[in-house]
Amino acid sequence: MASTTPADPAARLLTEFTDLLVAVMGEEIRLAVDITPDTTFDGDLGIESIELVALTEQLRLRYGDRADLGAFFAGRGLDELMRLTVGDVLDHLAAAVREP
Repeated sequence: MASTTPADPAARLLTEFTDLLVAVMGEEIRLAVDITPDTTFDGDLGIESIELVALTEQLRLRYGDRADLGAFFAGRGLDELMRLTVGDVLDHLAAAVREP
């Protein structure tokens, strides 16, 4: 079940991201977790590494090479990655889609 697309750019990006996340993790994640910018990948979503790889590919296909999560993750230590939130990734995506 796809969400309706809001007019606010930040809300629209969250909706698009959530739809991609559901495509990767399954509809049950939408039912189990209220996905907000504060949602953590490790604690709240419990995303597996293979799902993260698939999400990275979906984001690249949707937003282009500038949305490369691999590069985004590369500069972070393990502790920071464990605390990573949806909002952190949305900030990265927002900057990527604004670039010329």
